Amino acid sequence: MKQLEQLANSPLTVIDRFHQEVQALFNEPTPPEELSKQIQSARDRLFQEAEEQFSEFGKAADAMEEELLRNLQQLKEVRERANLASDLVRSIFRSIE
Repeated sequence: MKQLEQLANSPLTVIDRFHQEVQALFNEPTPPEELSKQIQSARDRLFQEAEEQFSEFGKAADAMEEELLRNLQQLKEVRERANLASDLVRSIFRSIE
């Protein structure tokens, strides 16, 4: 679960990185047109990275959900077996009385 939480929050780090990159670009003496292109390039690249991170989260979440559903099904089956065993024990000892 911890890994899923990290994956869910990882796209947010892109915001900080975008801010840092834009700040660095503004600190360089760059003509406005070139600066605009560089900012757009950073924006596009970081957006793509965030999308990939979200996709990775989705895959990991789907896998965990499938595992949890399998575990839930196994739990239901174990509970049913326990109920059958309990019913059997009750029926055996009730007939003795």
